[in-house]
Amino acid sequence: KGDLVRLSSIGVSFDPDIFPNPEKWNPDNFSKENRANRNPYSFMAFSLGPRNCLAMRFAFFEMKVAVSHLVTTFKILPTTKTCKNPEVDPRSVLGAAKGGLWVKFEAR
Repeated sequence: KGDLVRLSSIGVSFDPDIFPNPEKWNPDNFSKENRANRNPYSFMAFSLGPRNCLAMRFAFFEMKVAVSHLVTTFKILPTTKTCKNPEVDPRSVLGAAKGGLWVKFEAR
């Protein structure tokens, strides 16, 4: 009683039983067919159930607009500080990269 219990959404996201080759970006992981074939609790970025994030759809829309604006306005290039294989910071609740993610933005 009184203990705080947290589930690691990063741990679930990198589980090879749920997402084959979790270290590699594969947009097909989120196709309708693949989503239908796995447990609905395997993607918990916004929580699930009756108390999930009310602004989830807005957040997805906002992210799509921001990313599309960035990639059409800038070239995103590596720097000398860019890490090729970033590690998750174990102290981060949201799964931030240890040491940060360093890139250079160059106007197109």
